[in-house]
Amino acid sequence: MQQFYGEVVHRLLSTILMGAVGIVAMFYISPWLVIPGLVGMVLASALDWAFRAPLQSHGAKTMQVQTQQRAFFYDVMSQLPMLMRVGSLWRGRARLRRRVRSLADVQLSGARLHALRSSLSSLLSTMEQLVFCVPCRLFCQNRKLFAGRIRRGRLV
Repeated sequence: MQQFYGEVVHRLLSTILMGAVGIVAMFYISPWLVIPGLVGMVLASALDWAFRAPLQSHGAKTMQVQTQQRAFFYDVMSQLPMLMRVGSLWRGRARLRRRVRSLADVQLSGARLHALRSSLSSLLSTMEQLVFCVPCRLFCQNRKLFAGRIRRGRLV
């Protein structure tokens, strides 16, 4: 457990350090370069916040359906010899089909929810990169941002 917390703290500190260095570098080049990153960060946080409640609700529904299915299996398995003797095994099969179908429906809705969140997150990331590249290009054209100079065949 201590190794887990050590790894989490290491990743958190490295992320904070790299973010701070990136922000300082962008402020040094131009404060306008920080704006797309900050807007993207706010939009990503808003996206996570918007999907938090539906994902929690879906998790609770999935757990409920799985618990019901597990209880059904325990019920039927303990009663299986009696069901076979009485001849009402077909009712158990019908109930099993309904349980499996409800679990499949819940899993499908969860997959849709995760796909939508992933698509919106990718779209947001792509838009952030595009919005960041436009000012960079303008700064390069206006000679305010240099990717390096080549003198005598070497990058300076």
